[in-house]
Amino acid sequence: MPIEYRCQQCDKLLRVADAAAGKKGKCPHCGAVGDIPMSSSAASTSPPPADPFAGIGRGATSDKDNPFAGAASANSAARESAGNPFADAAAGTSSAAWGGPAANSYVSPAGTAPDYSAKPVIGGAITPTRVELNELFSRTWQIYSPQMGQGVLFALLIIGIGIAGQVVAQPLAFAQQMMQDQLVAVVLLMIAQQVCGFLVQVFNTCITILFALNLARSKQSPFDGIFSIGRHFLPLLAQQFLITLISISIMAVCMIPVGLAALSRQPEVIVIAAIICICIGAVFVAVVQMVFFLSGYLLIDRRMGVIQAMTTSKEYMMGNKLTVFLTMLIAGILGTLFVVFTCCIGVLFYVPYLALLGAIVYLSATGQFATGQMTVTGQYR
Repeated sequence: MPIEYRCQQCDKLLRVADAAAGKKGKCPHCGAVGDIPMSSSAASTSPPPADPFAGIGRGATSDKDNPFAGAASANSAARESAGNPFADAAAGTSSAAWGGPAANSYVSPAGTAPDYSAKPVIGGAITPTRVELNELFSRTWQIYSPQMGQGVLFALLIIGIGIAGQVVAQPLAFAQQMMQDQLVAVVLLMIAQQVCGFLVQVFNTCITILFALNLARSKQSPFDGIFSIGRHFLPLLAQQFLITLISISIMAVCMIPVGLAALSRQPEVIVIAAIICICIGAVFVAVVQMVFFLSGYLLIDRRMGVIQAMTTSKEYMMGNKLTVFLTMLIAGILGTLFVVFTCCIGVLFYVPYLALLGAIVYLSATGQFATGQMTVTGQYR
């Protein structure tokens, strides 16, 4: 059960996940930081205190005679306009002291209109949630636009790491050219070069996820702790290896008809078979990527095991795969056009935006965006 209580500073009703009991939280209304109680406080569900001026209002027969009628009417209208789920029940009760219907103490602090400014709850329970394409783009831009400078710095960091990886792998490529007459040595050097590139890719993926989660959760510095990847690197390496292995296996199976077509020794048949098989394989690989899209985030943010993260991702992406695929496809097409038309300068803005978009997909699909809830202070590293 969620914990409900009122902010000690502004008296707003707040709701947090029960896992946040005993922690400190920041009120989204006034910004005050306070202790979260172990259970819902009585003040959050009890009706307002009795009116000390009740005797004055009893004799009033109209709004004109009641000096408090205007305030009560405005208060009632404000509560009804906020979308009171218990409005029908409240309509049957009245308070002569206030000259209007009694205030509903169970009114939800969350509005009915979409609020994309809500911050994700850290450390709360996760639940499968259906995502919407326009919501993903809206949330991402709303968070990214005021922190664009931080994103550019991160893009420069990623580019620098990529260049460093190429520099490290260059001696391997040079040695490969020098030993072209030694087949075994060439093969071993090629494998070493691929392994080096794969390790750099996993390292970049790890710090990208940490940076994007910090950015999405509006931490003071999105670079905070992004290089503390010791506990995340090996699980993420295993996860990336498994997904790559599954993808390669799918493509190998899909290319079997091409091998059979090669027996006919007809170039036209081989080309047509190759095109069809590659397209089919690409579709299956895309499905695999969508099924396990959340697994890297679950490994790092929730510290799940590799298999648990992949099975949880499969569960949470059910019903979301097409939406997420279209989201990433649109972002990829528009981002590529933007990079091309800006003579590659746009990559400094596109890389962090795409990273943040992935984090927003994860936080939305796991139900970590909750309008009206508090942002619980905590660590996920």
